[in-house]
Amino acid sequence: MKAFKILIILAILSGAGWYGWHKLHGSAEVAAPGAGMPQGPMPVKIMTLKAEPAQQWLEFSGTLVAVDTVEVRPRVNGAIQKIYFNPGDIVEKDEPLFLIDPRPYQAELDRAKAAQAAAQAQSVLSGTELDRAQRLIGENAISQRDLDERKNTQRVAEANKQSAAAAVQQASLNLQYATIRAPVRGKISRAEITVGNLVSPTTEKTLATIVSIDSIYADFDVDEHTYVKMIRQQAQAEGDSALPVQLVLNTDDSVVYDGKIVSFDNKLDSASGTIRARAIFANKDKALVPGMFAKTRLGQTEMANMILVPDRLISTDQDKKYVYTVSADNKIVYTPVILGGTADNKRIVLEGLKDGDKIVTEGLQRLRPDTLVQPMEEQPAPEADEAVAPADIVEPITVEETPAAPVDEQAEDMIPDDVAPVEAPKAKEEPVETPKAPAVDAKVEKPAAPVVKNEAMPAPKTLGAISEDIKKENAAAGSH
Repeated sequence: MKAFKILIILAILSGAGWYGWHKLHGSAEVAAPGAGMPQGPMPVKIMTLKAEPAQQWLEFSGTLVAVDTVEVRPRVNGAIQKIYFNPGDIVEKDEPLFLIDPRPYQAELDRAKAAQAAAQAQSVLSGTELDRAQRLIGENAISQRDLDERKNTQRVAEANKQSAAAAVQQASLNLQYATIRAPVRGKISRAEITVGNLVSPTTEKTLATIVSIDSIYADFDVDEHTYVKMIRQQAQAEGDSALPVQLVLNTDDSVVYDGKIVSFDNKLDSASGTIRARAIFANKDKALVPGMFAKTRLGQTEMANMILVPDRLISTDQDKKYVYTVSADNKIVYTPVILGGTADNKRIVLEGLKDGDKIVTEGLQRLRPDTLVQPMEEQPAPEADEAVAPADIVEPITVEETPAAPVDEQAEDMIPDDVAPVEAPKAKEEPVETPKAPAVDAKVEKPAAPVVKNEAMPAPKTLGAISEDIKKENAAAGSH
């Protein structure tokens, strides 16, 4: 019976605490209908277009090609004895690369020189015999036949002398070919055949490759219209340098390379309607290598007034390009555009926009045509720092906590010692303070709460009254 009363008291106190906390904190979480919704036209930032002088650039995709490409191959047979370079070295012209065993070719050269010396001696002897025969024929000491034979012998000796000289020259060349040298200056690859391997001129595999690096070609395809336009501009200007050409890499556009047109192909590809063009660029930082993909830009020789729009403001609708503009009555307009090349890192608009049009610069994905807006002119800002519109900040409502009521020490002393304290069930990990009585901060205005009448629920007793009831029950139990 005692425990049941104590549980009832704890339940009453818990219910009163929960009602006070809900009354104090619950209403702050309920927002008024329509709170935070923008009222009136949506503010948008715009940019008023103005035609400005610029140089139009037409961009094409191209491939880098080495000016000089050499496959290093042997000219003589033999075993590789030495390699003089490391992979990736910059080699100069005539710098030694490979050494093929030179001993057989040195021996061949020595043999050819000996044969040449013998031929020279035979030539001298035949000349002396011919001179003697010519003296004797005047004295009728020899026949005409003997004289003719000696003349023929002298001619044969002279021919043998020339043949021996040629053999010496060939042997000398073979000995030189035993040392393979770089035919051009450039960057060399790794050695595909290593020391100790036998090579010959018929070996299919190359020893190494060398590509020039001081300058490089860019090959790209130009459409027929652009080709005709560029050729006429080039004819009117002075020399090829009047036609500006630039190159940037697909993976890094921070460095721009300036060059010039070398040539256009001699025929148009009827299948694609394009013609192959070639430009040359100075490889100033040695970063360009053959095989890279790059963007080649052809520029006009004269400046012209154009409408320029940043590429980020242009949207795509299937195969169409469009922008959002603001009309005179401040409504959003879907405006298709036709784009040209680039100028000053912006896109040139050929059709669709004119001088004085107002184009939306922010919040493009939230806009819809015919939406009423409040245009605000965009202020110029550094390119690196993009202006960000501040979000609406809702200040939280601060509610002061109600201090706990003081504990009645006298009432606690009146509770008998034989009454065991009852522990309240543990709450969850989040501690929630249960106030003794509902309290409302006078600073926070709240709507009047509905009054709930519960006539069946008696008013809660104080601790002193509870203690008196417990003593009476104990006394009654002792009399029995």
